[in-house]
Amino acid sequence: MSFGSGPHFCPASLISRVHAAEALTALLERLPGLRLALPADQLVWRTGNIKRVPERLHVLW
Repeated sequence: MSFGSGPHFCPASLISRVHAAEALTALLERLPGLRLALPADQLVWRTGNIKRVPERLHVLW
């Protein structure tokens, strides 16, 4: 996850990373069988943005 750098660095980026990490940890603890529905090499990535994120993230559990 990225929140920028230099003069445009987000001062709340640290707390946002902590929140994201805690949310993902809780999700994976509650759904231990969570896995991608497609092979990772078939993910479609969003382009033209500073951040690299998948268009969709289909999962199974």
